[in-house]
Amino acid sequence: RGNSGATTQDVMNVSNAGVVSFPQGLGNISNSTAIATGSTTARSLANRFADVVNVKDFGAVGDGVADDTAAINSAIAYLNTNNGILFFPAGIYKVIGALTAITKAGCSILGSGRGATVIANASASGNTMTIQGLSITISDIEFSPTVLRTGTYELAFNLAGFSVCRNIYIQSASSFVYNGIYVFNSSTMWFENIHIRGITGLFGIYIGGSVGAGTYGCYMKGILCDTGNTSLTTWISFDSYAYSLTLVMAALLHGRVGISMTDTANTGNSYPQFFYAFDLECDHNNVSGATFAAGCGVYITNSWIGSCLTGNGVNFLSGFLGDANISNSRILGNYQNGIVVNAGNGMKFTGNIIAVNSQQGAGLFHGIAIASNIVNFTIQNNTTGYVAPFSSSNQGYGIIVLAGTSNYYLIQNNLGIGNVTGSVSDSGTGVNKSVTGNV
Repeated sequence: RGNSGATTQDVMNVSNAGVVSFPQGLGNISNSTAIATGSTTARSLANRFADVVNVKDFGAVGDGVADDTAAINSAIAYLNTNNGILFFPAGIYKVIGALTAITKAGCSILGSGRGATVIANASASGNTMTIQGLSITISDIEFSPTVLRTGTYELAFNLAGFSVCRNIYIQSASSFVYNGIYVFNSSTMWFENIHIRGITGLFGIYIGGSVGAGTYGCYMKGILCDTGNTSLTTWISFDSYAYSLTLVMAALLHGRVGISMTDTANTGNSYPQFFYAFDLECDHNNVSGATFAAGCGVYITNSWIGSCLTGNGVNFLSGFLGDANISNSRILGNYQNGIVVNAGNGMKFTGNIIAVNSQQGAGLFHGIAIASNIVNFTIQNNTTGYVAPFSSSNQGYGIIVLAGTSNYYLIQNNLGIGNVTGSVSDSGTGVNKSVTGNV
């Protein structure tokens, strides 16, 4: 027999138990005790089975045909009261709509791995699974809906701080997924080995919060997002009341935008802050690889942002406050400019290769374009011309500062060979600047 709250009994074969004791004449052996090999304390079988809450003990079938919603909700209800591990054995679990929120602090939700444990939502509405408790771990589960979803997420974290999410696959060969993962008012979060593919909606991963709460500290490693809606999908959105996102070894491919910072709340102090990226790849996105429309504190290193299909590689838009630092990265082959700076204070670009941009047409766009009246920026030691194996850069200028009152800046020791028009064009009128050593 399974958990005390379960509804399904299994035929049991006890093996590798040092001592098994059966109450005399009792057909139900839940109260029988076992001493596991190497241990010293006898425990009832019911107590031993309750260590893991198995959804099949509550009637889930996992054949992809039976509706397992009620059975899984019963298992979650038991978990929320008793804590422990909620286990999904290998199988396809058909659910309809939103499952009951998992609220028990310190619990774990475990599957048998990608392609083995699949939760398949057969409803267009409702977030499939919601985590709403502290210090919860979820791992080794695939989410793959069977109908076109609308305005929903497959996995949502709301008030779920100090939680861990790893080895999660969200996909649909028929592009039925709308949004992937939602993180809201959930601080000190760890995400690892997340793969999101084939979505039709707005976000692969959305991170945000509300006034008085917010999301503080979100660490993501090994994130792969591929094949989104090129008119809608931002793979990672860092929005209002979100603070400190670290992204390590991530590939954000074939969406509308790879990474964005926005401020939907726009209260004046709700803007997101501090985005760190190491080994980031944003490739073949439609509008831009990275767009920073609001917030401050962008730090990107050892990354690739390239092959944007209709726009700029990196956009710093008018709402961005600064500062930003992009270093030792490659920004190549974008349709328009490599980097555009329309706002920000304390911008710094060093040691990058920014070349072969302006794919829309030779000389139409540039490597780094600084808008009028930008102050306090540094552009040093970049290659802003052609690079092997390309024989020319296609860019107009490697670096251009548009006419205006730009002041307090350094443009030094940049190599801009092979651009259509030239290496550097400086039309800033400020007198506190140094534009030297550029080739």
